[in-house]
Amino acid sequence: MYSYKTLKSILKRENLINDNNLTYSDIINLVKNAGIVIKTFDEYKKEWIDDTAIPDGSHAFLAESDDGYIIYYDEDYYKNYWIIHEFSHYILKHNHDGKIQEYSANLMSCMIIAPVKSLIKKKIFTSDEIHKKYCIPKDIAIMYFNELVKNENKYSCNVNNKTFKSKLVKNYKKALLLFSIFIISILSFTLNENIQNSKKDSLIKIMFSAETTSVAAFNALKTNIYKNTKSDEDNITVYITKTGKKYHRASCQYVKNKVTVFTLSIENAKLSGYTPCSKCLP
Repeated sequence: MYSYKTLKSILKRENLINDNNLTYSDIINLVKNAGIVIKTFDEYKKEWIDDTAIPDGSHAFLAESDDGYIIYYDEDYYKNYWIIHEFSHYILKHNHDGKIQEYSANLMSCMIIAPVKSLIKKKIFTSDEIHKKYCIPKDIAIMYFNELVKNENKYSCNVNNKTFKSKLVKNYKKALLLFSIFIISILSFTLNENIQNSKKDSLIKIMFSAETTSVAAFNALKTNIYKNTKSDEDNITVYITKTGKKYHRASCQYVKNKVTVFTLSIENAKLSGYTPCSKCLP
């Protein structure tokens, strides 16, 4: 298996290091300039009338003919990557597909399609961004990202800086959230205390008002009773004999059936100096 540094040396030797990512047209021209014919799977099916099957699960493959090499590829989402993948096999002179050969071809393909200078320039410092921006299969993008972090100091520093900033932002957001919860809790507690105190004040006012009302009502009732009693008392008629010093009820034996009796109100009787009879107690 070729190391990252060895593959980088090979790409320099072959003048395949660039600063920008390659378009589909760039890739077609790159392959053709190397003397390789490039065709689609549909063209392959038309050429091979004996129905020679395309290898199972294959997105592209490199075939050798009497006139040289041909790359056949499927026109799917990752076609740019798979064409360069087969081209990398050609550059590395692989004569079979083993795990070691596949890893080397995968790594070289990423280095051609998503060169490190392009990644730094575009500030792409995650494997997911490499996967999406350069249409590289996700598992291969992760492998390439790990190789870059290990072997490219400038890229690694940017990754660490982004990671640090990301953690800083997360910690800041977390601290802000906790602070917000703390402030809300204090405001909620204060509001609750104010409500409780307001309720207590209202209750005291109601009790005081009720007590005041009760006292006032009692005093009014007492006054009213007194007035009514006095009024009733003033209206009582008493009987007095011509020579007597006492005032009596109408049923009293001292005035009953007597002719020389005159009447007064009880109030006037008292004012005139008469006193109540001890027998009838008017």
